[in-house]
Amino acid sequence: MNQRQLILQRRETWRLYHIPGQSHYKTLKINSFQMAANNTDEHEHAKMAVCLQLKRYGHQFITEAAKNQKDVDGLERRVDVVDLDLGVEYEIETTSLRAERFHGKDVEVVLIEGMTVEQAIEYAKKQVIE
Repeated sequence: MNQRQLILQRRETWRLYHIPGQSHYKTLKINSFQMAANNTDEHEHAKMAVCLQLKRYGHQFITEAAKNQKDVDGLERRVDVVDLDLGVEYEIETTSLRAERFHGKDVEVVLIEGMTVEQAIEYAKKQVIE
């Protein structure tokens, strides 16, 4: 993929998401880490590790992004991290029970159940697609 195609791919993927609670015309900043106050420390650290690894691979990303299209259940879903280069969505989950809701969906789940912050960071780095 040449540079122009990569830029178009990133822009096309970026336009599929918006700021949660805002209109579909409000897009998120690229390569900016957004935190949600109701998430655990382990969750936020693992999300940061995924973002950092994507950045090291030279990929662009957005975080805490709401999809413009509702899912099959009719709900607006917020994605933890979206790789704009590959179009891969990453969901960080702290329990396997919560991770089951993504079974059969086109989402990469990073399960950090029972891990310390340091373990979660190392595991999250390994789950990123190069």
